[in-house]
Amino acid sequence: MLRFLFLVSIVLYCGIYFFPKKTFRILSVFSILFVRLYIKKRIASGLEIEERVRERFGVASKTRPSGKLVWIHAVSVGEAKSAVPFIEEFKKINPNINILLTTTTVTAANHIKELFGDSVIHQFMPFDIFIWARRFAKHWEP
Repeated sequence: MLRFLFLVSIVLYCGIYFFPKKTFRILSVFSILFVRLYIKKRIASGLEIEERVRERFGVASKTRPSGKLVWIHAVSVGEAKSAVPFIEEFKKINPNINILLTTTTVTAANHIKELFGDSVIHQFMPFDIFIWARRFAKHWEP
């Protein structure tokens, strides 16, 4: 068993060293099962909104508006609060540009909804899995 683990670690090291992009993509695909189990646990704990959980897989719950779109990412409620003055000023200067704000926590999502309503598009940031990130980027084209 130790030899097997040693060989796996050597293969992973070589893959990451010589082919980092391909190795990351392969590892991210293999991690999908674990991420889905993790999401189920988060839903049970109340840390995810079950109706919006598909956003974590890169599936948008809203259609992309036409025109220019600026993407702002704030991980948690603290970063979302610190982005508020920037968003307000940006909307004054550029009223025709849509803003997509992504967060990773339910608290931040609720805060943004309370402050901006539908004037700012909120989506949960997808997990860093190549397939899901590509789906997210293709839909929103920020």
